[in-house]
Amino acid sequence: MAFYEFRKIIRKLPGKVIREIPLPKPAVTQGFGTRGQIGGICRELGLKSVLLVTDQTVFRLGCHEKITASLEENGIRCTVFHEIDSEPTVGIVEAGRAAALACEAEGIVALGGGSVLDSDSGGRHGAADPDGGRGLHQLLPRQNLPGRGA
Repeated sequence: MAFYEFRKIIRKLPGKVIREIPLPKPAVTQGFGTRGQIGGICRELGLKSVLLVTDQTVFRLGCHEKITASLEENGIRCTVFHEIDSEPTVGIVEAGRAAALACEAEGIVALGGGSVLDSDSGGRHGAADPDGGRGLHQLLPRQNLPGRGA
């Protein structure tokens, strides 16, 4: 009977330990004027160079211009990657990884919907991994902006 009681206690232990670990609360910035605030947010994070990831439609509409202006005002170099046209493929993710490495991005700003966020995540993993995305190391910080479903 003692073994049974011990086993019941052990089974509940992981849940009790997990509840005691504090979870980080992400900062969410949303609403009118958010694109103009991104430079200040990146400056507060200590970033000096970022990769702005967006899709071709959002790029053609010029939605990225306020972000690039805000980054420039805050002294942050910005490279825009807008080769995403539909669902992300391995080629798009690899191109995003190459762009992040080429501009020595310390962070990634994603502007757009699901395809942009998926491509951003793949590129973020790959750029942080010297083995070309085959393992996970420290990820580049990311700031999401609401827009087109994101």
